[in-house]
Amino acid sequence: MLRSFAGLHDLSAALVIGGKDLASERELINKMNIVIATPGRLLQHMDETSSFEASTLQVLVMDEVDRMLDLGFKSSVDMILRNLPKERQTLLFSATVGKSIKDLGRLNM
Repeated sequence: MLRSFAGLHDLSAALVIGGKDLASERELINKMNIVIATPGRLLQHMDETSSFEASTLQVLVMDEVDRMLDLGFKSSVDMILRNLPKERQTLLFSATVGKSIKDLGRLNM
């Protein structure tokens, strides 16, 4: 979906997920305006990529947030959101909206 409209804007984007080459992600992650990520892989970059700063990040996209919270990733999601630039748009996608999703939204708004 991102590719369908990204050509109309002057923004760069990266998919940051497990199973991809970590070294190539390291070279690009600090230059990206839009990052679509799983929490585990993004935390791995925060912990292991010495140059990680995300100062150009404008949009963070995470899908299956309900599932992440059900599996105990709430502290990971909270840590990610606290350590990224405050001036960004965060898109958290979920098929369901339960109490944990509402609490996460309230905490990070």
